[in-house]
Amino acid sequence: MADLALIVLAKEPVPGRAKTRLSPPCTPAQAAGLAAAALADTLAAVLGAPASRRVVALEGRRGDWIPAGFEVVARDRGGEIGRGTHKRAIISAERLLAGAERLLMAAR
Repeated sequence: MADLALIVLAKEPVPGRAKTRLSPPCTPAQAAGLAAAALADTLAAVLGAPASRRVVALEGRRGDWIPAGFEVVARDRGGEIGRGTHKRAIISAERLLAGAERLLMAAR
């Protein structure tokens, strides 16, 4: 679909900053590893989808864990994903992806 834009809201999978609610029972490194695996699965699915644009709105630093084929933009660090940031993210996404007929967002 040439008119579909996909945006993934993501946080760099850093121990002590990613999936912190899993610690305990997981160690911070295990929780970050789980976050990295979930993010890799999400990005692979997005790469396989027919879209005109694929964007990662990222909190943190870009790493080689983001595959080719994605634009990367900085995400507002105003709060946790899922805690009141979605409205702000949708507004930002609308500006970022202006001209796309459809937009799909996924948070990781």
